[in-house]
Amino acid sequence: MKTRRSVVILVLAAVALAPFPAPLAAQSPPAIRVLVNGDPVAFDVPPTEVGGRLLVPLRGVFERLGATVEWDPGTQRITARSADRTIELVVGQRDAAVNGRPVVLDVPPMLVGGRTMVPLRFVSEALGAYVQWQAETRTVLITVATAAAPRPPAPAPPAPPTTPAAPQATPTPAPQPTATPGPRITEGVLVAVNTTATPPRIQVGVGNVIHIFVVSPDTAILRTDVGTGAGGSVALAALRVGDQVRVEAPGTSNEAAVIRATFRQARGRVDVMTQTAIALQDGQVIRINGDAAVTLNGAVVPLGDAPARVRRGDEVVVRQNPVTNEAWEIAVTQAGVARPTATPTATPSPAPAAGTVTFVAIADAPLSEAAPNTAHAGDPLWVGREPSGRWRSLVAFNVSLPAGSQVRRARLRLFMHGLRSGGLDLYTVYAATRAWRESNATWNARANEYDRGRSSGAVAIAGGTRVFIEWDVTEIVRAWVSGAEPNHGFLIRNLELGTNLLSFANRQDAAANRPRLIVEYGPP
Repeated sequence: MKTRRSVVILVLAAVALAPFPAPLAAQSPPAIRVLVNGDPVAFDVPPTEVGGRLLVPLRGVFERLGATVEWDPGTQRITARSADRTIELVVGQRDAAVNGRPVVLDVPPMLVGGRTMVPLRFVSEALGAYVQWQAETRTVLITVATAAAPRPPAPAPPAPPTTPAAPQATPTPAPQPTATPGPRITEGVLVAVNTTATPPRIQVGVGNVIHIFVVSPDTAILRTDVGTGAGGSVALAALRVGDQVRVEAPGTSNEAAVIRATFRQARGRVDVMTQTAIALQDGQVIRINGDAAVTLNGAVVPLGDAPARVRRGDEVVVRQNPVTNEAWEIAVTQAGVARPTATPTATPSPAPAAGTVTFVAIADAPLSEAAPNTAHAGDPLWVGREPSGRWRSLVAFNVSLPAGSQVRRARLRLFMHGLRSGGLDLYTVYAATRAWRESNATWNARANEYDRGRSSGAVAIAGGTRVFIEWDVTEIVRAWVSGAEPNHGFLIRNLELGTNLLSFANRQDAAANRPRLIVEYGPP
C-alpha cells in the first residue's frame, strides 16, 4: 500500500511485517504483573495483550503451576503435563486440546522475541488455577489450590483423679471440601453460528471482543421469544445471528454447557423504511443493523434496495435483539404479489455426478475510503480500517457447474500475508450487489451498495500471517447457480470499529496463493 495511505497504528509485535511502518512513540502504560499465589513471576519477555487476551511466555507460568513443558520445534507443538491434565497447543492455531478434548482459543499461541507466548487465562484455568484481573493495578492474580493441612485434634480433658483414664481414640479429621469454581457467564450478541465445523461452535460479541465457544452434544440450547414467552429447547441450527445469548461454560473450558438465546418480534404494517430504520404504522421505530437480512415475499432483497421496494402498508415481521433493540431480520409481505414458483420440466434429465471444482479469481480490487473515485487494480486485497479511512475488497469468479447440479458446499479461500492489528476483529464476506470491473471499482458515495447482499458467516482474526482464511459461502453460490441472484462476486469487509488492517493475496500473486472458490456439487 502506498506510503501516503500507511498511517501509523499499533503493530502487533508477534506479526510485524517489513512493509508496515514502525509505531509512533507513545507513553506506555504500566507493565503487567503476574502473581501466582501472591508471588511475582519474572519474565524475560513481557506479557502481551492481543484481542483483549493476555499472552505470556509459556514456561514462566506453566512451570510455576507445577506442569512440565515439551516443545517440538518441527511442528511448533506445545505439550504441558501436570498430575492430572495434559494440554496441547500449536503456535498460530486456535485449536487446542485439554485431556484430548478439543477447545477453541480466542487467541492462538504465537512467537514473540524468540519466546512462545500463550493465552494466560486459558492455560491457567486449564491447569486448574483461578485467574483474576485487576485493571487498576494491571495485575493478574493466579490462585492455585493447595491441600489444607488438617487441624490437630483438641486435647482430651483430664480424667477425675478417682477414675483411671480411659484410652482416648484419635479422631479422624473431617475431609476439607474442595471449592468448585462456578460457571463462567458470557452475555452478548450472537455474531456467528458454525454448524459445519468440527466441533460446531458459536461466536458471541461483547463490545469489541469476540468470544468463541465449542458446542457439544451435551450442550443445552434454549431459545425464547421474550415478547410472548414461547420457546424451549432447540437445535444449534435454530439460533439466529443477532440473538441475545447468555453462555455458561466451565472456567476450565471453552465448551458451552448452556446457551440461552432470546429475541423479540414486532409485527405490523410499514409506514416508512430507510436503510437504517423502519417505522410501523402503530408508532414503533426500529433501528436496523447494517447486517440485517431482508426478504420480500420470501425472496432475499439487499438492504440497500429494500427502501425503494417496500411500500407503505406492507405487512412486516421484524426480529429484534431484545437488549440492543436492533432489527436483524425483516420479512415483508406485499398483498397481490405471488411467490415465485419453479417451472416443472417435461422430461427429467439424468442426475449429474458429484464432484468438486476449484475456481481461480478472474478479477479483484481493493476499495479505499481515503482515496475515493480511485481504482487500485493490482494492489493486495486490503480489508479493515486505519485513521485515514476504511478498506474493503472485491473478488470475482466465473462459476459454472454441470447442468442440474446442486451446490453442496462452497468455500472462499484467501491467503493472508499482511496484518496490522488493533485487536481481534470479525471479517465477513458478502455477495456484491453491483457489477464492477477492476478499472472502475472505486470507493464513492455508493460504496455501501456493494455489501448489502447475502452474507457468509463471520471469521474472527486476531493474529498470525501467511495463512489461508476460509469462509463458508454456500448460500451465496447456491443463489448464483440457481439464477436467483446475479453473480457480481464477493465483497470482504470487517466490523471497521478498531484499527485492524490486513491484506490478502490477489489474483496476480504467486499461483499457490491466489484467491480460490472451492465448490462441492452433486445431484439434487
